[in-house]
Amino acid sequence: MYLLSLCIPTYNRADQLGVTLKSICEQSEFNSTENIEIIISDNNSSDHTESVCKHFIELYGEKIKYFKNTTNIEDLNFERVLSKGNGSLLKLNNDTLVHRKNSLADILETIRDNIEKKPVLFFSNGKARSGITEKFNGLDSFLTHISFYCTWIGGFCIWKDDFDKFDNFSRYASKKLIQTDVLLRLVDKKRVSVVNDKVLCTTVPKTNGGYNFLKVFLTNYISILEECVRERRISERTFLDEKLRILIRQICPWVARSKQKYKASFDVSEHWNYLFRYFSNDPKAIALYCFGYFYFNVKYFISKNILLYDKS
Repeated sequence: MYLLSLCIPTYNRADQLGVTLKSICEQSEFNSTENIEIIISDNNSSDHTESVCKHFIELYGEKIKYFKNTTNIEDLNFERVLSKGNGSLLKLNNDTLVHRKNSLADILETIRDNIEKKPVLFFSNGKARSGITEKFNGLDSFLTHISFYCTWIGGFCIWKDDFDKFDNFSRYASKKLIQTDVLLRLVDKKRVSVVNDKVLCTTVPKTNGGYNFLKVFLTNYISILEECVRERRISERTFLDEKLRILIRQICPWVARSKQKYKASFDVSEHWNYLFRYFSNDPKAIALYCFGYFYFNVKYFISKNILLYDKS
């Protein structure tokens, strides 16, 4: 059995997928050992994704497995790709991730260090800004540390033993946050979690949003957290703190980026409506958002124009 299954759900990103696969396959931990397999589940792409995958299969054989869905099943593809893996740890891997040198060695080390007790693992890619691997007890401490980065697909992984026994894995497919719901349920159940915060990959930002960014984070994500509060999986204090972090550290800069068309172009036209819907009783949050909105708009306006100047 493989130690690690890198599970890549993909759709119409053939060229970027090729770069992602190259960054994995060129590492000795993949090409010179039997520790890692790559699973690709293609959501019925209309581009040349299949030919890209077949090229790598010709080079590396059965360590790469390619499956093509007959229809686009959207986020249900996460469960589908994980179900095809045979590794001790099943890890989602965005088709826009470029692995750094020795990233696989670091992931394998984390697996070996934890394979006996099998705590929940999460790879935050430096987003928690600690740069080290840390252990947490309970969902409150985990969420306080990792915050809304728990929504990141590329950080999610699950032991195969846990996946095979997990009930209703894709219950929140419509919320676009399957991986977040499963992760929080796992941490609550197992209590012990380990976060590897080393930078392992380069993430290529999407130039166009494929979903309603505000709805996913200010409606769907908050609704999952509210459920955690109702079921006493997290405290009210943790929820309120996280709600404010989402607004100031996630929504505010992304709205500004989209408004300035600086490396992002999500539909954020309703951001004021969302703000007053969810924070009408919190004037401090509204004031902080207004300040941040002005600050980030100025920041990204300047950055965008510097980039344009450098290219000219």
